[in-house]
Amino acid sequence: MPNRDRHKVKSKQSLMLYISYAGILILSIDSQIFPALLSQIKSTSLRQGILLSALFILFPFAASFVGWIAERIGKKAILISGSIFMALPFFVASLTGSFWILTLAVLFFGIGMGSVEGQTTALISDTFPGKERSLINISQIFFSLGAAGGPFLITFSYLIFPSLKLSAIYTSAWIITVLLAIGFTLVKTREATHVPERKVKIRDLLSDRTWKLLALSLFLYVSAESGTVSWLAKYGYLYLKLPAGIAPICITLFWAGLGISRLIVGTAFHGMSNRKLLILSLSFTLLFQFLTFGTLNPFIALLSILFLGIGMGPIWPTLVSVAGSNYRGANSFAVGSLVAMGGLAMSLIQPIIGFLSRESLLGLRGTLLSLSLLTVVNMILLGKPGHKETVPEAP
Repeated sequence: MPNRDRHKVKSKQSLMLYISYAGILILSIDSQIFPALLSQIKSTSLRQGILLSALFILFPFAASFVGWIAERIGKKAILISGSIFMALPFFVASLTGSFWILTLAVLFFGIGMGSVEGQTTALISDTFPGKERSLINISQIFFSLGAAGGPFLITFSYLIFPSLKLSAIYTSAWIITVLLAIGFTLVKTREATHVPERKVKIRDLLSDRTWKLLALSLFLYVSAESGTVSWLAKYGYLYLKLPAGIAPICITLFWAGLGISRLIVGTAFHGMSNRKLLILSLSFTLLFQFLTFGTLNPFIALLSILFLGIGMGPIWPTLVSVAGSNYRGANSFAVGSLVAMGGLAMSLIQPIIGFLSRESLLGLRGTLLSLSLLTVVNMILLGKPGHKETVPEAP
C-alpha cells in the first residue's frame, strides 16, 4: 500500500477511535443523569423505581438485536441511530414535566445505549486486529470516568448555579448527544461503513462452546461487579461506621481501581495471553473480595476496595475482546449479544443483592465470592480464549 493511502487509512482509524471513545464517555454520563436527578424529581419511590427500570429494561434486547441489524446495514448507521435514540428522552424531558411521557421516552434510551455500547466495542475490535484488548480496556476508562463524573457534574452545576432548572440539564444532555450522532457521520473506516460478507448466525453462536462460556463468564462477572458497587456505600456506612457523607468514597475507590488497571492493561501486558490475564485478574478479585468483606478495619477495607477494583478492571474488556477476535470482521451480533448478557445480569442480580445485603453480610460475601469463583472456573474451561497481543502503535 502506498504511503499516502496508508496515512489516509490511519487518519480514518484515529478519527474513528477518538469518536468511539467520546461516544462511550457521553453514554456513561447520560446513563447517570436520570438516576442522579431522581432526588430532584418530585415523585413517589414507586415512580422512581419505574423510571429506573425503564432506563435499562430494553438494553440487553437492543444490544443483541441491533448487532444482528448491523450485520445487514453496517455499524455506522446503527451508531448514528443509537445516538439519536439516546438524545430523545432528554429532548422530551426538556419540554414536558409529565412523568409517564418521560418514562415512555426513557425506553428509547435503553435502545440507544445498547446500540452505542455494543457497536463501538465491535467497531474497535474489527478495526484494530491484534490490538483490541488494549484499546477496549482503554475505552472502558472513559466509561469509568463518565460513571463517576456524571453525578459529580450535576452536583457541581447546582453548587455554581443554585437556581439551575432541570430543563437546562436535559437540554444540555440532548445537544451533546446529538453532536455525538453528527460525529459518527464522520466515521468513514471500511469496518464502519461496509456490510460484512460473513454474518454470524444465531445457531452458530449458540453452538459455539467458547462464546457460551464467554457469555456465562460475563454474566457472572457483571453480577459480581454490579452487586459489589451497588452495596459499597451502604457497607461503608453500616459496617465500617464511616460518616454518611464519607461512605460513598468506597464507590469512588472501586471505580478508581477499575480505571487504574484498565490503563495498565491498555498500555502494558501485551505479551500475556488473554486466558492468563483473566485468571490473574479474577484470582486478584477473589483475594480482595475476601479481604474487603472479611474485616471491619476501615483502613484495610478501603485499601482492599481499591485493589478489588484493580482486579476486576480488565475482565469485562478482555472477555469482549476475545469474542471480537474470534468473530473477526463479522462480530456485530457476537459482541452485541455478549454485551447484552452484562445488561441482563444488571437487571436480574440487583433484587438478590438487595435482599442478601439486608439479611446478612455473610450471605452477601458468599454470593459475591461464589460468582467470582464460578467465573474463574469458566476461564479455565475456556482452554485457549485468545492470543497474545502485539504492541499497539499510536493511532
